[in-house]
Amino acid sequence: MDDDRYRRRSEIRLRCPCRTLDGIPIEIELLDLSERACLARSVGFPLHFGQALRLFPEGCDEFTATVRRSKDEICGIEFDKELPLPVFERMRCYVPPPEESADAASRAQETAIAAKEAALKMLDPEPVKVVESQPYGSLLSTGRKPSAKKMAIS
Repeated sequence: MDDDRYRRRSEIRLRCPCRTLDGIPIEIELLDLSERACLARSVGFPLHFGQALRLFPEGCDEFTATVRRSKDEICGIEFDKELPLPVFERMRCYVPPPEESADAASRAQETAIAAKEAALKMLDPEPVKVVESQPYGSLLSTGRKPSAKKMAIS
């Protein structure tokens, strides 16, 4: 796993207008941020894997990004270039209110428990039912009558 990815990840709450490369305006809310990517919630318009975006965060220059994963309204967005340190520091100042952080911590704990249960279920699947095999005859002998007993010649 890439430890560098988690090195400077910050939980934030920042509304950020953006546009698809086709020019469609979209409103997203950044939920956490690193220098190379962010987790976001799309507001009113679903984002799809591979979709290219131009983000316009408040007080910063625009930058381009690509949706790398998407489920419902939550998506992971990778920036085309690493954010400059001053821009990253300015954006991570938008911290969520304390009550949201407590809710997020409890949701994260519930998610972690559910993921652990799913992983354990995958490691310990239901036992496989053994099906007894039945012998079958040769294809050449199918439909033939059994031959009569041979007589021994003395």
